[in-house]
Amino acid sequence: MSEIATLAELGAMHTVLAISDPRPGADSFYTIAEVAPTWAAGGGTPHDQDSYRRALACVADLGYEPELLIAPTRLTSSGWRLIDAIHRAAAFYNTRAAAGISEIHLRVFVLPRPI
Repeated sequence: MSEIATLAELGAMHTVLAISDPRPGADSFYTIAEVAPTWAAGGGTPHDQDSYRRALACVADLGYEPELLIAPTRLTSSGWRLIDAIHRAAAFYNTRAAAGISEIHLRVFVLPRPI
């Protein structure tokens, strides 16, 4: 188990949502900070909107601390990729940013090897 200490670190976490036309030399996966505003504004697929709404209900309590599953990867510049709870992470990111919270100390389970 590890932790993500700050909201900025969570925002920089790469998801498994691939950018359809990445710039040459750039990462090919969206970060939490990139998808969070889209979902908050009603964008994404119907599945994204449903999952994001359900996640918002979970994270509305500022004491709620979701647990995330991440994996090391050589595919992103951060060296990590979020593989579980993307919608919860985005909802958590948005609600904590709106509340002005920057220190989050979020529990994270890390898979032992790159995928």
